[in-house]
Amino acid sequence: GTMHLAAALGVPTIAVFGSTEPVLTGPLGHVHTVVREHVECSPCFLRECPLDFRCMDAISPRLLVEAVVEVLRREA
Repeated sequence: GTMHLAAALGVPTIAVFGSTEPVLTGPLGHVHTVVREHVECSPCFLRECPLDFRCMDAISPRLLVEAVVEVLRREA
């Protein structure tokens, strides 16, 4: 997808992961940031959550803002 395309082009990427495993499907390289909260049911690799989307709900806006600020600092 677009995350992999951006990563392949060397564009600093912030990737949000929930039900999948970034070690297996995340962006390659060191200029990329993976945002993820570890919960007991992740990674489940399901496209539809049978529970309550806790892997995504656990990712706070603050965590995402911190990731963006860190990438901007690195790139400045």
